[in-house]
Amino acid sequence: MAGARSLKKVLEPMQIRGVKFRNRIVKTPQDMNFADFEDGTITQNYIDFYGALARGGVGGIIVEQSLVDSEGYREGSIAVFDD
Repeated sequence: MAGARSLKKVLEPMQIRGVKFRNRIVKTPQDMNFADFEDGTITQNYIDFYGALARGGVGGIIVEQSLVDSEGYREGSIAVFDD
């Protein structure tokens, strides 16, 4: 069956510039708004969400944007503009 054979490749490991991936499934970036609404720090929701993806077998994860300037900060976004 042609469809099953082509899907098999998705589950094969791959390497890009020395970085090894267990398969070719990638979670693309999307604004989850799980950060703390007051200061933009990572919350347990983030840890649980990305942990579940990793345990579920996703080969690569691209997290969402991290704001480096407080101007334009949106509640729930990851903020890295303050120690």
